[in-house]
Amino acid sequence: MKKFFKTSMVSTTINLHVDKLFEFMRFCTVGLGNTIINYVIYIVLLKFFNFHYLLAGAIAYLTSAIFGFLVNRKWTFKTKISLAHIFTYLLVNSFSMMINALVQWITVKHLHMAMEFSQLYGIIVTTFINYFMIRTFVFKKRRKHVLTNQISSQ
Repeated sequence: MKKFFKTSMVSTTINLHVDKLFEFMRFCTVGLGNTIINYVIYIVLLKFFNFHYLLAGAIAYLTSAIFGFLVNRKWTFKTKISLAHIFTYLLVNSFSMMINALVQWITVKHLHMAMEFSQLYGIIVTTFINYFMIRTFVFKKRRKHVLTNQISSQ
């Protein structure tokens, strides 16, 4: 009996790690779509409408965040929508958008890099911050539910 319990717990632990890996891969796939949306909007606003690079970055970031919320909710984290999810997602993305703007400002003003690339640097930095914050604060209930279901089904 003890051997079965240990084997089941090991199996559950491995499954949880594999699930997290696939979840992160789905998040990165959605993130690729976000990046394309974000960067295209950023370049259009910057080059064709002469927006300031920080304003263009903020608008592009928020627009792609809406896409990201809808797809991550449905496909990556597989949760139902709630006002709490939306509110927390907006808070997380507001924080990430400030980090993104800070990275843009540093790359343009202090590292003297081209404005066209500053948004990409911000996206790279905020990708990891977003994953952990969204997974921890926005879609946290699903993870606990999955863990409970996997252990109880053993």
